[in-house]
Amino acid sequence: MLIRQGEWFDAYEQSSTIFRRSLFAVQDINVGEIITSENVQSIRPGYGIAPKYLKDIVGMKATISLKRGEPITKEFMESLYEDTGVIQ
Repeated sequence: MLIRQGEWFDAYEQSSTIFRRSLFAVQDINVGEIITSENVQSIRPGYGIAPKYLKDIVGMKATISLKRGEPITKEFMESLYEDTGVIQ
């Protein structure tokens, strides 16, 4: 069976995601709570945003509730900046 180059790349990208780290809620975070390094940490798999953004969100108030184990997504980040009026 032959695999076209684009198909191989897509499969490689999907499989490598599980080995990357990303930011996840490690405790429940309710609306209005301050985001800390205790309630958000960098863990595997890479289904959330990159760990380099941790310093950007620590200290901000959550505008969306997250349950323990949920990834910090791009939408979550955007909601933080919309609430503060900061444009990223």
